Amino acid sequence: MGWLITQHTFLSLGWDEWASIATILTSLALIGRWLIKKAKKDLLEETNHELKRINRNLEIKNRHDEKVDERLEKGDKKLDEHEILIQDHERRIKRLEEEY
Repeated sequence: MGWLITQHTFLSLGWDEWASIATILTSLALIGRWLIKKAKKDLLEETNHELKRINRNLEIKNRHDEKVDERLEKGDKKLDEHEILIQDHERRIKRLEEEY
């Protein structure tokens, strides 16, 4: 177990070497994060903007479709009411024709 960790080394590397490795890895992680953010902003910003526009347009279309559906439903109800009135008128006409 003496080879694993001693007072001045860990896995046969000195603490200053481990500090250098940690610094390099942290720097690479920060640079990678910065590059990913930059690429996301530069490459995908226009796509994100277009997706937002499409989403907004779809919301407007859905609201319009709901209004159209409501109007159609009201129209169906009126049609049913008119059909009942027509049937009533036809019955009255038939009854009047039979009386004469």
